[in-house]
Amino acid sequence: MEDSAYPYVIGQAYLFRTVTYSVSGIVVWVGPHEIVVTDAAWIADVGRFGEALKTGEFDEVEAAPDGEVIVARGAITDAWPIP
Repeated sequence: MEDSAYPYVIGQAYLFRTVTYSVSGIVVWVGPHEIVVTDAAWIADVGRFGEALKTGEFDEVEAAPDGEVIVARGAITDAWPIP
């Protein structure tokens, strides 16, 4: 990991688990309090977690209507790079 103000890689897809839900998407911008992702989706059911992280495929996915979501960094419990 490179030394920067944040550990997220622009252009990388992530699965973000937050205190209330999970979101997947490609990071396009990181600010001090938010992260913007495109190709975003709410993940209702990840299925087998390890397999989902390897494949980027989930059991139940609802795409964001306009494809972009702003995720509050303070709500993120963990973030996993996915293909």
